[in-house]
Amino acid sequence: MLYTLYIGANNETKEVEIDKAIDIIGNEFDGFTFWNANGFWKGSQEKTLIVQIETSKINKETLNIVIRTLKKELKQDSIGLTSADDMNFI
Repeated sequence: MLYTLYIGANNETKEVEIDKAIDIIGNEFDGFTFWNANGFWKGSQEKTLIVQIETSKINKETLNIVIRTLKKELKQDSIGLTSADDMNFI
């Protein structure tokens, strides 16, 4: 399964805390890809970190714990999550 997280800027500093997000995600997942983007939240543009995690062995509760930790540590109202079929390495 391929999961994509959309992490906005810290509500207080207005900056994306990339290093902190990578540390939190890397503690639970061996591999992932991330890139910077611009997004909109509640009508305002903000810097956004997009993270893709591909794993067939994911525990949904582990993913939920990671998202709750990201929300708390990065001072987020919410974090976007999408899922798709498996990613293939060819």
